Amino acid sequence: MKKQMYDKLCELLDTLNEAFDILVRQNETAIIDQLVGDIRAFITNIIEFSAPAEECLTLRSELKRIYDALGNEDAEIDLYEFRNNIETYLEEIYADNCIPDSLNREEDFVKYLDKLNWFTKDHCIIIFSSNTPSGSPDFTYAVAQKLCSLGTGINLYDKFRASYVAIIDDGKLVAEDLRCGKSLEVNRIIGNMQVSVKSIGFESTDANYRHSGATISIDGVGTTVWKLKDKLNSTRGIAFLVYNKETLEMVDFTIFDTYAPGIPCRRDYSKRIKDIVDQNPGIVFMSIDLPIFPEKPVTENEEFILTNKINFATVCQYPRAALAIQQYIPDVNDIPEVLNPPSKAYIGIDGARHYEDYKGKYFNIVNGHRITVDQPKSFKRTIYVMGPCYIMGVGVRDEGTYSSQLQMLLNKYAADKGFIVENYGLCLDGLNAEEEMINLFNTFPLKSGDIVIGLGSKYHAKNDELVTDPYKYGELFFDVTHLTEAAHKMIAEGVFRSLEEHSFFEDYLDIAQPEKQNTAALINLSPEQSEKLNAYRKKISDIWENDMHRSENVGAIVMNCNPFTLGHRYLIETAAKECEYLVIFVVQEDRSFFPFKDRIELVRQGTKDLKNVIVVESGEFIISSLTFEGYFNKSQLQDRVIDTSNDVTLFAKEIAPAANIKIRFAGSEPLDNVTNQYNREMEKILPLYDIEFREISRKTNGNDVISASEVRRLLKENQWDKLHEFVPTATFDYLKKKFSS
Repeated sequence: MKKQMYDKLCELLDTLNEAFDILVRQNETAIIDQLVGDIRAFITNIIEFSAPAEECLTLRSELKRIYDALGNEDAEIDLYEFRNNIETYLEEIYADNCIPDSLNREEDFVKYLDKLNWFTKDHCIIIFSSNTPSGSPDFTYAVAQKLCSLGTGINLYDKFRASYVAIIDDGKLVAEDLRCGKSLEVNRIIGNMQVSVKSIGFESTDANYRHSGATISIDGVGTTVWKLKDKLNSTRGIAFLVYNKETLEMVDFTIFDTYAPGIPCRRDYSKRIKDIVDQNPGIVFMSIDLPIFPEKPVTENEEFILTNKINFATVCQYPRAALAIQQYIPDVNDIPEVLNPPSKAYIGIDGARHYEDYKGKYFNIVNGHRITVDQPKSFKRTIYVMGPCYIMGVGVRDEGTYSSQLQMLLNKYAADKGFIVENYGLCLDGLNAEEEMINLFNTFPLKSGDIVIGLGSKYHAKNDELVTDPYKYGELFFDVTHLTEAAHKMIAEGVFRSLEEHSFFEDYLDIAQPEKQNTAALINLSPEQSEKLNAYRKKISDIWENDMHRSENVGAIVMNCNPFTLGHRYLIETAAKECEYLVIFVVQEDRSFFPFKDRIELVRQGTKDLKNVIVVESGEFIISSLTFEGYFNKSQLQDRVIDTSNDVTLFAKEIAPAANIKIRFAGSEPLDNVTNQYNREMEKILPLYDIEFREISRKTNGNDVISASEVRRLLKENQWDKLHEFVPTATFDYLKKKFSS
């Protein structure tokens, strides 16, 4: 109907324009007056058409002004300007509000309600909640009242832990019901459709209270659109299903978490995930089976959970209620640590969510995600484990997560396969699970043969023993939803068996993985930059041919040397003994305390006795603002996860081959977290390009690590005697000459 109304208004505008042009030329005053009346009627129709859109208030006010002016002989109104602007306005309002895509894309709750108003008169709108349609500080009474503007009669502002269903058909409320703590079911005939909606309330008194969810069927075609472990990972908030009765199609299905701050939107990301799977043919995508709290029979622990209605909030408040956790953590005072994992997180410069590092007795986070115990130092392939809090391992020790237990199985029975397991589980309370995981996925330095578990489901790992009572290793649940270490162990065994059954997916090693990230193309080189990169590669290649005589044993170090210290000298001297030629790339970008021309000269002076060492500038493509912006702001990023993969990959793919570099050396970094992350990234990525990474322990002066930052501190404090112990003679002379006065 909106489309028909829009077309009719556009057609009427065309007619009015043509008539107005003719009449003005013929100066037919009487007929012009009649036309003005038609234009006033036209404006009335536009105001009615735009009524659902709150953002059109100002424009409707302007239209009303024009309407009033057209009825006043003394008023001046430029009808030419009016007719020129109105068509553009109609196109914009239709595109912004009347097409399904505008509704499908909207993630702001209030704006979504505005857009939904455009569909109420032409569609069947089903609104429902199976658990907690309120609770967010942003779900105010006024916002809840705005929901009522769709035609509902109950304000849900304070309706906590309730089931709710409303059906609006052609702008009229045909059904509405609310129950607190109980299930409800609504059945209606809408036109020629039989609509049935069932909402099972949170902690309902019926036997299925622990399986809160909702189902909808239209003409007997049922689909569970909202359940405990569905693809949207949510059971709370308010859901909207928009159905076109003419085309018999679902226009939109959206959930808004009206319990969480910000009222986040949750949508079906299945198409995006399918695209990810299709675009990564060399990656194994796998899903897993999780245990579901049984109907019957139940164990003594499960009976205790049911009888006392033990949920996560209960065990957080009363850790002693988590009987199944005490098998692994006997001291009840230690249990809160695993129940309340660190929640300080941030969006990194890579666009993904990371957690701040945390050191605890049972729960530890390093480099933005939970640690996996017993990871091998060298590896060939990576298994990335993704998912919400029960995958991260809430309620479980580090060694008890299924990531750690899978790593232990791989170490014991398949060490030759070279797997490392990484736990990228997230605490997703109030977050969009799929969006968060997709963002994380895009940061992974993937290579053919890697495995992603939890995003995509081309393969499925299951363990039939998860439904066998008594359970193999003990109780699986410590509340109605969260899992114990016994459950994690059985999940890990199921994954391991699946890997075995598929010969550890070794056939994927031969599948070419298309370049999708961490390449020169990713950093969007301009044509001019591409030419500079080619010229730089040519320069490095000429050095290899002429100065290194096409050596097959070339190493490299990238250094800033701000300034050059005895620590740098020790690293270079040690590395130079392990290769025929050693290339020192000195960071060229001038964003350090000492200028580049001085830094590179000090390196040359400090290494001139090492005949197999070649010192060159790094150019724009090694540790630069283009490839690694965070390097120049390290002091503010010490508690952050920094994506350094672009820089490392660009070096491995574009720079290293030009000089046949086979080894890259770096000093260990106990003090600087950003540089340490850079080392770990080299450790992961360089071997993918047949480049060995060797980390050399830092040189110390007594108990002090020799570092450029320490030299700068000593310089600032004029501690010249101490400073002399940290730098070569050439650097000391330079500093005395430049700063002693």
